[in-house]
Amino acid sequence: MKKLNLKKFDLKIKIKDNKRLIFDCIRNSYFHLTKEEWVRQNVIQTLINDYDIPKSKISVEKGFKINSLNKRFDIVVFNS
Repeated sequence: MKKLNLKKFDLKIKIKDNKRLIFDCIRNSYFHLTKEEWVRQNVIQTLINDYDIPKSKISVEKGFKINSLNKRFDIVVFNS
């Protein structure tokens, strides 16, 4: 696996029913700790801590529709 050049953040991780969970401060909930979720949470922390983007302007894993196509995003930062 390729090493990512991400700053280390104090991410909230807990074990429940022998499963590792990571806290998402945008969705205010714990999720299964996968490689994808770990990267997502580090990107969120980078946006908040390094770029001073308020949590209220960040949305995570939502679906939307363009014409008749269903799409989704991992992370989006809203302008206003």
